Amino acid sequence: MKTFLAQKYKAFVATICKWSVPYFLRRNQLDVRVSQECLKELECLNKSNVVILLNHSDRFDPLAVAELSRVAKEDFGYIASREQFDAFNGLQGWLMQRCGAYSVLRGEPEDKQSKEATISYISQSQRKLVEFPEGDVTGRDDVILPLKQDGIRNILEAQQRLLKTGESEPVYLLPVAIYYEVQKDGIKAMEKCLGRLEKRFGTVQKHLSIAARVERLVRSLIFSLEQVYGIKSFGSRLDQRLLSICAQIASSIATVNGLPLSQANHVDSLLIQKVLNHSKPEHAAEEVMIYLHSVRNQLWRSLKTDRNASTNPESENYEAKLRRDLLHRKKILFGELDKLEQLLILAHSVQQEVTTLNHAWRVIDRLEQEITGKTTLKGHRIAYIESGPVLSLLQFMPAYRGSEDGAISMVDDSVRRKILAVLKQMKITHAVA
Repeated sequence: MKTFLAQKYKAFVATICKWSVPYFLRRNQLDVRVSQECLKELECLNKSNVVILLNHSDRFDPLAVAELSRVAKEDFGYIASREQFDAFNGLQGWLMQRCGAYSVLRGEPEDKQSKEATISYISQSQRKLVEFPEGDVTGRDDVILPLKQDGIRNILEAQQRLLKTGESEPVYLLPVAIYYEVQKDGIKAMEKCLGRLEKRFGTVQKHLSIAARVERLVRSLIFSLEQVYGIKSFGSRLDQRLLSICAQIASSIATVNGLPLSQANHVDSLLIQKVLNHSKPEHAAEEVMIYLHSVRNQLWRSLKTDRNASTNPESENYEAKLRRDLLHRKKILFGELDKLEQLLILAHSVQQEVTTLNHAWRVIDRLEQEITGKTTLKGHRIAYIESGPVLSLLQFMPAYRGSEDGAISMVDDSVRRKILAVLKQMKITHAVA
């Protein structure tokens, strides 16, 4: 099992995959509409070093970006989480690599191979690199969450490398926003889905509003998690309770498997205190998400060590048998960590009050995945894609040479403000329409 998977871009494979995008859009009842201004901006940036930075509110964002690539008639490079490459017995990863994607193992320690691949790609490639700098699906379209600091540092380092080689060519950042709009048939489909989920808990309440029904479902979900795992959630808000559950389970997985992260005493208690006391809920969720990714990261790396166990049960010694059994248990735990990641995304989502159909759709969709293990169609949606003003990293380099952290903070603030401004304008535009 390789930790890092490099891109193996093949134009022919990328073209074939793009041909299939309209089929998957129809299958998922999604219509993607890219603004002409966005397409013109992409064309103007041809043959430049460009990183496209998008918000990540929805699980269909990658499909929307694939349609952007098809409509723009341009192949991009992509950075994607390592676990995505193993889907469908590795077939998904094979296609992703040949469409220009490479992997990153999130969390700590930093994936140095992916870091170098990112810096080299930006400073050498003629194809634009696509990133979701928030890192994970957020479920929110009211804020842009803090960007991954390592990701920004890598982009700045790519610009620095260009300057050191005598190249004055800037690295451009193109902020892009994706905004989803639920269509009329979504209301009835969402209500049907809510009814199916409520039956799982025996709490069908069709007379309540969608927002009230969603809240009751989340509370029922939390109660079930507490009963099965034998733990107690903490906090007055639903997101706090979900985050505290995730922190406790992730800490238990780290401790039982003897991962380096388990050396920190009472790590779950420390995380819970941050969740309860942090002035910004989205930052508290980020703390737990980083810890979860670090647990997955360490578990992944430990699998490589454990693979030297004998594959012949009859000839192996006792120590080899223990290692083989441990390897099997660790593989199973990846499914548990996937569940925790879905719960964390749900926690992010419910930090935003459910007042719009667009947000309700995402929360219900996440609940359905968690409760039933699958998702169903919930009406048609339109995904609008619009770009914001281009940023040149050259303007940040004097600050970067003086203080890396200071420059990273400046880039973070600039990118987030520009994406959010575009997102807010799109809401106004399409609400009027």
